[in-house]
Amino acid sequence: MTLRARFALSLGLLAALSVIVVALTSYFVTAHRLHDDLDNEVLSYASRFTDPGGRTARMLCDQLSNPSEFAGANPLQGLGGILAGLPQGAIECVDASGTVTGWTGLTRLPVDTTGLHTGATSAVPTTTATTAVPGPGGPGAGLGGSGGPPGGVQGPPVKVSRPRTEDVGGSSYRVVTVSLPGGGEVQIARSLADTNNALGSIRTLALLVGIGVIALAAAAGWLVAGRTVRPVQRLTTTAEAVAATGALEMDLPSGGRDEVGRLTRAFRSMLDALRGSRVQQQRLVQDAGHELRTPLTSLRANIDTLRRHPELSGEPRQHLLDDLHSELGELSSLVNELVALAADRYDDEPEQVVSLPDVARQAARRAERRSGHPVTVDAEPATAHARPGQLLRAVGNLLDNAAKFSPPGSPITVTVRPGHLAVRDHGPGIAAEDLPFVFDRFYRAVGVRSLPGSGLGLSIVREAAQASGGDVRAANAPDGGAELTMTLPPAD
Repeated sequence: MTLRARFALSLGLLAALSVIVVALTSYFVTAHRLHDDLDNEVLSYASRFTDPGGRTARMLCDQLSNPSEFAGANPLQGLGGILAGLPQGAIECVDASGTVTGWTGLTRLPVDTTGLHTGATSAVPTTTATTAVPGPGGPGAGLGGSGGPPGGVQGPPVKVSRPRTEDVGGSSYRVVTVSLPGGGEVQIARSLADTNNALGSIRTLALLVGIGVIALAAAAGWLVAGRTVRPVQRLTTTAEAVAATGALEMDLPSGGRDEVGRLTRAFRSMLDALRGSRVQQQRLVQDAGHELRTPLTSLRANIDTLRRHPELSGEPRQHLLDDLHSELGELSSLVNELVALAADRYDDEPEQVVSLPDVARQAARRAERRSGHPVTVDAEPATAHARPGQLLRAVGNLLDNAAKFSPPGSPITVTVRPGHLAVRDHGPGIAAEDLPFVFDRFYRAVGVRSLPGSGLGLSIVREAAQASGGDVRAANAPDGGAELTMTLPPAD
């Protein structure tokens, strides 16, 4: 699976989870509120029958159970607003024996000996939810006026049950039972059809909206993922092209400020570094070939001379042999410096805190043995983070360069101060036009090309200084001679 597809799928799943949580929470909160409202409505209506002694309920049930007394007239006439406010609802009056004595909106149902309805007709079942309180008329007394307390007599309090759900003939009702003094009860039922229809509509709407939101989230994730991974795809294509062709001149778009932009800039920097390294490598090969050609040509010429003139002896032969020895020494030095410069043999050497005076003294002793020039070290305590072997070679190259251009027996001075190390000779100095280039690879001033050397020694000095976070500079001393300085950041 591609990164784009995973991104779109993840966003779609996250949207689906969010939609499901929100939809379920909203649905259950709404359902709870609707049921509470319906229960409050039923309980509010039931409160009309909670007057002491149950006189209102008895009056209602008398009229519902004796419709013949109201022949030719509305049986509910005179009840005022007792029956008002109960749409899709019904009332049953049940006497103490469990017999339905009157009803509104229902079909009378038979009652078994346990007081429960039998059969499965569409009606609210009669279930006594509270303990019947026997009245003066005994267990068989009905809900008529003869069974209750006489007018003006305060009877026991009326009890109201908690709302419950009853299923009748495929329809659901919320039912509240009002238990009356003297026995019997009034059941008040309210249909759940409207509530269930509303909740069904909410479920359907939530499902449709959820599917739409998930689809939109997946589409948005696909588009956003496409825009996000497009730079990564370009980087992948570029990397594959570089690996296949070796061409480093690839055009990359400018990156933004996000992680992909940082990756693009890092990749561009890597390509720039590789291009620079390739250019330097090619230049090194070309310059090395040029520098190697001169001693090799001289060696070939001297060897050819010896082969053509085997009779040479004495001073001419010795002169050729000395020349061969000198050229071989210069060639060996050039090869060693090329290997050190190209392979960077000190890469595996760990950096550590190095004492600059110790390095200067060690290099000075070696230079005195090689050149015969006295080397003076003027040092103050100073340290730097560097590779010891690389730094020692760099200081040695500075001293070798100073010995090359110093008159025989003239002193060389090494000055060490916190942050820099300088080597001064007493030679002719450096021409102003050559000062900016003395640390370049294979650069040799016109006036010194006859002297031995490869032009790599000072280049190695600069690379060593830059590897330690420093730099190099060349100048002429006021009273004559050249002064070459390495600047090295002091160690903490």
